[in-house]
Amino acid sequence: FPGCSLVPVFSPEVGIFRWSSPGTPRRAEKGSAVEKGETLGLLEVGNRNAEIKAPCAGRLVEAAIEEGQAVQYGQALFFLQPS
Repeated sequence: FPGCSLVPVFSPEVGIFRWSSPGTPRRAEKGSAVEKGETLGLLEVGNRNAEIKAPCAGRLVEAAIEEGQAVQYGQALFFLQPS
């Protein structure tokens, strides 16, 4: 959107969204600070997990995805306010 300062984080693959691996705590919470390269969530792709990483440092403003939801390649999953 013109004039919008939020940075979208897009899905790198098609898969099922997970906040974290089973038995590990959720890493990204709305309003939390994130570092560039930090893992925000995971995609189940077949029998492996693909990490969804923050493209920049900032604050997680919105998660546009729910646990267990099917995700398309290039779908916006998160929105970050860069720092």
